[in-house]
Amino acid sequence: VRRGRAAMSRVVDARIRVLHLIGTLEVGGTEGQVATLASDLPRDRFATMVVGLAGGGPHEERLRAHGVPVALLGYQGFRILRHPVATLSRLTRLVLVMRRFRPDIVHAHLFWSYVLAPFAARLARVPCVVASRRSLGTFRRTMPGHWLALERRAARMTDLFIANSQAVRQDALSAERLPPDRVVVVHNGVDLRRFRRGEAGQLRGDLDVPFDAPVGLTIANLIAYKGHEHLLRAWAKVKAGCPGALLLLSGDGPLRATLEARCQDLGLGGNVRFLGARRDIGPLLHCADVLVHPSLEEGFSNAILEAMAAGKPVVATSVGGNPEAVADGETGLLVPAGASEPLAEAVGALFANEESGRRMGEAGRHRVEKLFSKELMLDRHASLYESLANRGGGRSNAQG
Repeated sequence: VRRGRAAMSRVVDARIRVLHLIGTLEVGGTEGQVATLASDLPRDRFATMVVGLAGGGPHEERLRAHGVPVALLGYQGFRILRHPVATLSRLTRLVLVMRRFRPDIVHAHLFWSYVLAPFAARLARVPCVVASRRSLGTFRRTMPGHWLALERRAARMTDLFIANSQAVRQDALSAERLPPDRVVVVHNGVDLRRFRRGEAGQLRGDLDVPFDAPVGLTIANLIAYKGHEHLLRAWAKVKAGCPGALLLLSGDGPLRATLEARCQDLGLGGNVRFLGARRDIGPLLHCADVLVHPSLEEGFSNAILEAMAAGKPVVATSVGGNPEAVADGETGLLVPAGASEPLAEAVGALFANEESGRRMGEAGRHRVEKLFSKELMLDRHASLYESLANRGGGRSNAQG
């Protein structure tokens, strides 16, 4: 009887069922894109669910408010070889969630999700597995060999790979030797409505930011590859030419204490503000004159797109997908990674020429509207999901 009812429900509900798998729902670029995908795909065509391997976070509230079911599995690290029984137990929980939701497609995001997803999906008889590639693969340099072997095995069981930039696609083809016809590019998308120009006066007051101070903003977790050390050295040079220049750092992480001490060493105590993790990114951007993105490596930055959507010029390092987002000299300025002098010169040039910054900001918003809107990102994913589902999933059917 239960099987008969389940079959009848599937006849009535002909929507494509997509289960998104990710580590957590904490603040982060990938987490935000997953929340957008799960919440905003057309409800008449798709039913979605999100599973967090470890735990929840701020995006969980957003998903539940949109009626998206969320399951959290409580994984506490991965020691597959050391604790095989515990690992199998957790994998079993994931399989049971998949069987209850009965997805047509499992879409996995970030390393452990896309490694575990194909094995769980096969046990749950899910027809199709999609895996995102959202960063350059430099993290593999220090990864144990058995994890890499597991990744390669999972890749062979995956039907389609979605890279968020051409740079990430090329990296995946080179490092993982994935078949080119199974790796497509869908750039990140930003909701332009969230970044309409608004008044920044109240927030500037709350942050004690002088109204006449030139302000740079960096949105990034305080981790090594985001390049904050080089940024602080650059800001000392910016300060030399513009003593009132203020740098706002939105984000938190293990390097915070080290970077705070570095500020004191460089005499930047009054010129740099550590704001911690923030969710009010739109208002923060409207407090700033320029977004500074000093990352040493990058897949495709949501922060850059958000700044452009807010009409702000961008100074970014020329790494990874950054040149795909920033039109150098048109929507911002690209500089070499790890070089404080060019970074300082670019920021100083925009502070000195407000009209140039305004023109770049306007051009940046137009570029996002044309190439990187949320709607374009959703449409592209919807087309890929429908193509896979209509062809019944399977590797041979996913290549188109």
